[in-house]
Amino acid sequence: MEAHSVKPLPANYTVGIIGVGRLGGTLALHFARQHRLLWLVTHTPLPAVLQSLPTYATIAAIEQYPDCWFLTVQDSRIAACVQEIGQHHPKVKGKIFIHCSGAFDLSLLAPIADLGNFPAVLHPYQMFPFPDPKFLRGISWSIESHPSLRPALERLVSDLGGNPVFLNEQQRRQKPIYHAAAVAAANAVMTSIGLAQQLLSDCQLPAEQMLPPIVRTAVDTALEQVAVQNPILEQLTGPIVRGDLETLRRHLAALQDIPSLQHAYAHLAGCVLHTARHYRLISDQQFRQMLLVVQSALQ
Repeated sequence: MEAHSVKPLPANYTVGIIGVGRLGGTLALHFARQHRLLWLVTHTPLPAVLQSLPTYATIAAIEQYPDCWFLTVQDSRIAACVQEIGQHHPKVKGKIFIHCSGAFDLSLLAPIADLGNFPAVLHPYQMFPFPDPKFLRGISWSIESHPSLRPALERLVSDLGGNPVFLNEQQRRQKPIYHAAAVAAANAVMTSIGLAQQLLSDCQLPAEQMLPPIVRTAVDTALEQVAVQNPILEQLTGPIVRGDLETLRRHLAALQDIPSLQHAYAHLAGCVLHTARHYRLISDQQFRQMLLVVQSALQ
């Protein structure tokens, strides 16, 4: 459709959600509370908190056409959903269709755009451990769309309590790197804390007491550096940054009887090693010596 045919979102705009995982469920609860949700599409049982919401089992069964359609299925299912919408609802026109993948671009929605609709990508820079609108507050949403759609999407993100970040052409090309950053910020952090929890549990020590202060200090220190645009990794502490080869050896040796934890710790140590070398926190000789220790633990 031509740019001038884009209409603002009506004050009482409506929403439909296809795919009800953690993100889809979070959006469903949010829009239901705003009385904007027309329906959900899911073929799997809903958690109790979502069971009162209007639901279709298939895309073909949809009867009402909302102003905004969210496709919050797994990335591998987006193209199939688009195909189903085109097959079963070829007359839908003038609606905003949104997928929320951090790894894929607008091209997945091209068939729907060809029907006369407006495609957009809205990716929440957030982790969703379970469906709850509290995870939407204050987060950033990276956005890809035609410039004419910008006011509508700004309104939508604002209603979600978030901050829009419109990606330029270069940033769109770098989207896999952007998405990798999200994985590092969430999954890698959770994995690291989970490893610490397992190690303390193996020592029969109270992780619930010992982990919160050290994790909060690490995260708070990191975010303080982010806020002033300083490289946070220069704040690293621990045996690797000190070049303490013997302590690293003792850590890995102590975990020999628990291979899964030893390998996890060795991989983490390898990441810290490469980071410390990149920021010149250790010498090349220290890097090589400690890398050999780490590699031997992974054999």
